[in-house]
Amino acid sequence: MAALADDRVDWRDKGLPAGWSGLTPAQICAGAPDLFDAGPLGPVRVLSAAALSHNPSTMAGWCARYGVELAPHGKTTQ
Repeated sequence: MAALADDRVDWRDKGLPAGWSGLTPAQICAGAPDLFDAGPLGPVRVLSAAALSHNPSTMAGWCARYGVELAPHGKTTQ
């Protein structure tokens, strides 16, 4: 996530308001935009560093406790 924070928004980033062009995700997030009113087109993907570290460890603990084996995978709309 740290690497993404400094990558400037440009024409490759679809569905984002023109006013965000040239800004970094860190700059956009620092402004705490309301994603319903700021203008991005849905669906909007929001990453949370806390969730990205908490959720897999919580799931791994649950699986270990109940003897469940899962094949980790991710899904994306792109």
